[in-house]
Amino acid sequence: MTDLVSISRGEVYRGSKKLNDRTDSGTSRIYWRRTRSDIGLFAAIFAGVLIASTVLAGSWIYIRSLERVGVEGAVEGLVPGNRVLRVQNIRMPFTPAAFEEGYAVLREASAGLEAIISGDSHLVRTPRLFWGPAEDGVRIGVDESGTPFPRALVQRMAHLVDNVEFVAGHPPSEVLNRSGPFPVVEVAVRASRAAELGVSVDDVLEVGTSPREFGRFIAVVTGLFEPRDADSVVWAGIADDILSTQPTDPLLPDPLPLFVRGDAIWELTRESQIAVGEARWFVYLDRDALSSQLRSDLISGIDAFEDIAQKRIPRAHVGTGPRATFENLEQRAIFAQTPVYLMGALLVSVAAYFLYMVAGLLAERRREDISMLRSR
Repeated sequence: MTDLVSISRGEVYRGSKKLNDRTDSGTSRIYWRRTRSDIGLFAAIFAGVLIASTVLAGSWIYIRSLERVGVEGAVEGLVPGNRVLRVQNIRMPFTPAAFEEGYAVLREASAGLEAIISGDSHLVRTPRLFWGPAEDGVRIGVDESGTPFPRALVQRMAHLVDNVEFVAGHPPSEVLNRSGPFPVVEVAVRASRAAELGVSVDDVLEVGTSPREFGRFIAVVTGLFEPRDADSVVWAGIADDILSTQPTDPLLPDPLPLFVRGDAIWELTRESQIAVGEARWFVYLDRDALSSQLRSDLISGIDAFEDIAQKRIPRAHVGTGPRATFENLEQRAIFAQTPVYLMGALLVSVAAYFLYMVAGLLAERRREDISMLRSR
């Protein structure tokens, strides 16, 4: 009896296995037959996904390429003065500590723009001073014709000697001589302004902050120069203001800028009555590096630079260089990119609708197969 049951069970098992094998084989044949018949729909779905992806990626690449071309064109059109960030403090306490503190703030503010900075420079300038030939002393008031005597400015410009050509004499030294009654310093003057005011090489000038002798010094003119390129970026677009400063009042004569080197400007004014002066810091931006920047990154970087400089340097005026140009470019780009976005949205919508229709058709064709599989 047991053997019969075992045999019967074995036969049932083998019969069931054969039945399942036949069922699986039939399902596989149905699946592959349907798949082959729907190969066109699958190809259509793949084509729709490919078109949508291409449109999205292509639109992004096109917009970025358009932005690069716009940035390069804007950079090419920048004048030298617009490739410089400037910070000016016309009421800086005239001490080396105040100047170095401002310079430290400038370095901190420009840290976010380090990738596009090619260098920096500065200008330190005293207020208007009295001056005259050493044999006559400082001239105060007006001359015989009633014309006010011109004033003088003592200035220090970084990298001055590297960017000017001395037409007479030689560059001044950084040494300050204190062996006499007044300190003696060597100075350089722009040749055109020296000719206007009758100053020549080897002239000895007496300079003072007031009619009194306290704080006076002797300036020896050792060289006359002219800029090699007044349009160079080193002058930040204000070469005439630096080298040939204009008077504060149109009725006054042109002042005489006296350029010194090194720390002589601080040594000369340490015992004078000069309480405040002017300092300008310049940050030069590299043309090639600017061309590789995105508009938004550059604008945000300059905004951060301006924010730090104005908060940390009292009474600072910040020149933002190329920011206005890039802001205008940003506004124009909005109008140029809008059609691209609209076209891309339209093509993506069409592709999405196409995929929806194909997916619905595929589901409709598979409805009977799905019902059959669920019934089993």
